Amino acid sequence: MPLLPVKSLLASCALLGLAVPTGASLAATSQDAPALQADTARAELQQRYDELRHAMEQRSAPRIQALLAPGFTSTELSGRTLDTEAMIAELQGAPADPDRDTRTTIKAITLDGTEARVLQTMTASAQVRGHAMEMIARAEDTWVHGEDGWKLKTTTSQEMTVTQDGKVIRRAHLDDTPEPFRKTPPPRAVAIAGPQMEGR
Repeated sequence: MPLLPVKSLLASCALLGLAVPTGASLAATSQDAPALQADTARAELQQRYDELRHAMEQRSAPRIQALLAPGFTSTELSGRTLDTEAMIAELQGAPADPDRDTRTTIKAITLDGTEARVLQTMTASAQVRGHAMEMIARAEDTWVHGEDGWKLKTTTSQEMTVTQDGKVIRRAHLDDTPEPFRKTPPPRAVAIAGPQMEGR
């Protein structure tokens, strides 16, 4: 779960609404069937996001790999793309934070055959040096369905907002020009998000 550049907080937030499922595989005998199939996919994918979050929090490379499709890629806000091995390597080098509260919320799903395109928001919050820190990251993900259920094929970070005590201290979007170096950086937002893929 898309998820920020593992160490530098680049990730994604959310768009509202649920896209109408499309694709030949969604042909239905009643008007209610497509909605029911979309609801089923949403529940299954939410479970996958939760499983991926737990696997990443525990730094379990085998469990993470089991949830990713062959050829998986994670694209950060900087435009840099990581494959499975690179993403896991960065994850394992990042500090864990058991007090961090992280959750992923699906905002929209478009189904097309065995593929699902998902707009999702990852929210992470924690107390850092006496400040209430929160990061909201939006990503666009592609999942593919096979014999082992849904697996994440791509995750692309779209935007990220970091707040301190309710005030925005940083915003970033895909392909933004990097912010200039500051001698006195704000409290480390990375402590909020910790290890995770952009957009997850």
